[in-house]
Amino acid sequence: MPTSRIVLAVAAAATLGLSACSSPTSEEKTASACAAVTALQGAVQQASGLTVDSSVEEAKVAKKALTDASSSLDQALAAVAADRAKVVTDAKDKLVSSLGDVEKDASLKDAAASLQEEATALRAAVQSAGDSISCSS
Repeated sequence: MPTSRIVLAVAAAATLGLSACSSPTSEEKTASACAAVTALQGAVQQASGLTVDSSVEEAKVAKKALTDASSSLDQALAAVAADRAKVVTDAKDKLVSSLGDVEKDASLKDAAASLQEEATALRAAVQSAGDSISCSS
């Protein structure tokens, strides 16, 4: 095989390899962020569903779901709407902190009003983040 064909084959293989490892497109980043918005909305809904009759274990599960979904959203938003990530993180931190207090106090009765208030604030922050990147949720 002539040298020029070998060089051409290597160049073609390298080009294909680089294109396979390319960075996500803007559309892919937005789609990822929108999926993360949806996941966090589900976690907020789960936390909002806690009642005075809910167990401490249910509060722990809701707290973990919020933390995991928020972490995913933080990463996804950093690529498309970093300013929104901080607003969502701050709202999530308040709700997670209150859920942590429930774990310590072993009572949702005293924290119910605060949890609902903070869940509403987080829901609004997540919705705003989704709207800012044109998610259809």
